[in-house]
Amino acid sequence: MRRFRLPSPALVISMVALALVLGGTAVAATQLTYLTKRTGTRLVKHLAPTLTVKAAKTAYSPGALASGKTVYGTIGSQPPETGIGSGDEVGDTASLPFPAPVALDNAHVSVDGIDDDSGECTGTAAAPTAAPGYACIYVYASENATVNGGYIWSTQTSKYGFQMSWDSTAGGYSFVFANWAYTAP
Repeated sequence: MRRFRLPSPALVISMVALALVLGGTAVAATQLTYLTKRTGTRLVKHLAPTLTVKAAKTAYSPGALASGKTVYGTIGSQPPETGIGSGDEVGDTASLPFPAPVALDNAHVSVDGIDDDSGECTGTAAAPTAAPGYACIYVYASENATVNGGYIWSTQTSKYGFQMSWDSTAGGYSFVFANWAYTAP
């Protein structure tokens, strides 16, 4: 029959030390996680005291553009010289950063000085403006091109963007660039 031997004092001391080290690490990790969460919560409350869970859940779903809010952008293109002939039409598209509350149609997309008959586009390329419900396009650079106007192609209405049409006058090197503004009604 085998007799059970007691562990040596060195083995007992090393096992106790190992248990303390592992236990201490677990306690420290738990405390660190708790302190990090607590510090993060304090920081958020300090930097954004009015932030709520409801607001946080809807922060990335802006819905439609708010009434009276104006957004800005640029539109235009420069096709390759070899890819455009005399009289060829080019269509450039601008996207609104948020859906418009009311869909745009051809009557509400204007290029300043071309199809702006009712005075809804009173700005400039350097300071674009638009009357409520209108997208106004202001050409600031063009060469060998004739701008036809602003449009909504395809479905004839869109909450998401609009187009600008232009023709190459003589083919070859041609471009049109413009700034735009849209104000929600």
